[in-house]
Amino acid sequence: YWGRWTTGGEVSLQLPEDRFPAGSYRLELSGRAYAPPGSEPLKVEIRLDGSSIGELELQESGKERTVWFPVELEPGQRELRFRQNPRSPMSYGGTDRRELGLGVRSLRLIPVP
Repeated sequence: YWGRWTTGGEVSLQLPEDRFPAGSYRLELSGRAYAPPGSEPLKVEIRLDGSSIGELELQESGKERTVWFPVELEPGQRELRFRQNPRSPMSYGGTDRRELGLGVRSLRLIPVP
């Protein structure tokens, strides 16, 4: 099992306050794009409660990358959102109708002392 595809233009995760109290963290994301030859790069904006914390652009399908972003969680901040430009394999000759974006292998919030 390698991970999971995100689908659609926006994907969100709720961060439970009892597990992630206010403080400094490093967001570690390992994943890959669905970006067939001839397609635009996959562009992903990562937001925390409406504020941008980082962006990535991935061009090659199957090539995994790991990126890190600093995150300051304030009391009450709980929604991590990914905005992306997904595409369907069906548009590139496949049979899968899903609008695929980022393929996530792992996503971690690591406390920073």
